[in-house]
Amino acid sequence: QTEWREDLKKFTRRAGGEGKPCVFLFSDTQIKAESFVEDINNLLNSGEVPNMFPYDERAAVLEQCRTLSKKEGLALDSAVELWNYFVDK
Repeated sequence: QTEWREDLKKFTRRAGGEGKPCVFLFSDTQIKAESFVEDINNLLNSGEVPNMFPYDERAAVLEQCRTLSKKEGLALDSAVELWNYFVDK
């Protein structure tokens, strides 16, 4: 479960925090726990997995998004705006 969540964090940070195109390829034979399906469902429905990032990691993600959004010419200041930017990516 921990390894799954860490891989999911890396994937979402690469897509949302670094702005790199990513493909999530997952087959039914890879389901080791029901929580995997719940996480994928959350990712597909809302763009995020609730409580996946602890506060310190979330702050780092927001800072990554601030840098990336500025490069794109966006002026995002609030944590909510930056998190929405991350989720939309």
